[in-house]
Amino acid sequence: MRSSLSSSVVLLLSLAAAGASALAYPDAAASTLSTPFFAERDYDDVVCKPVTGGSESSVPPCLNIEVIEQKCSPNGSYPLALKAHQECMCGGTYFSEWPFCLQCLYIHGLRSERDVAFYKSVLSTASTAFCDVPTPTAKFASVFSSAQESVPSPTTGATVTSDQAVSQSAVSLYFTATGSRGPGKITGDATAATAS
Repeated sequence: MRSSLSSSVVLLLSLAAAGASALAYPDAAASTLSTPFFAERDYDDVVCKPVTGGSESSVPPCLNIEVIEQKCSPNGSYPLALKAHQECMCGGTYFSEWPFCLQCLYIHGLRSERDVAFYKSVLSTASTAFCDVPTPTAKFASVFSSAQESVPSPTTGATVTSDQAVSQSAVSLYFTATGSRGPGKITGDATAATAS
């Protein structure tokens, strides 16, 4: 996953700020650019982070986890800031949506069975190390990187990939939203860390 916001996130946020009620790709024929709109988007962004309708349930997990991680970014590295970061990340849908993003990458041939097994193990290790402590000592991205380095590579599962849904970007291929989605609520003393 990229740590910076992708062009789709920037587009989503800018259209939302402008009061757009639904998001859709602009008409390529109406564009004055010499190249089609989004021509530079990577395939994983096109299929796993498509711009969709404005409802919360239609936001793809790969996009939503980026938005959650950005919204939950700690306001410093002191304990209270990391506690707020933890509550925001662990109390929301980040960890429950992450495997669905991975599933999208898998069905589009961008991850193998072995890759999926590895990253599920990394996520489990990182979420335990980050969420199951009173106050984390590092931001989640650092905990995830450490887990990625320490989790052994699986030795079973196919290593070949196959795009089972070529250029299909429907979120329903791998995910059905249930309930509210997004970052967790920051409570108690940790709310002081959110003040700017």
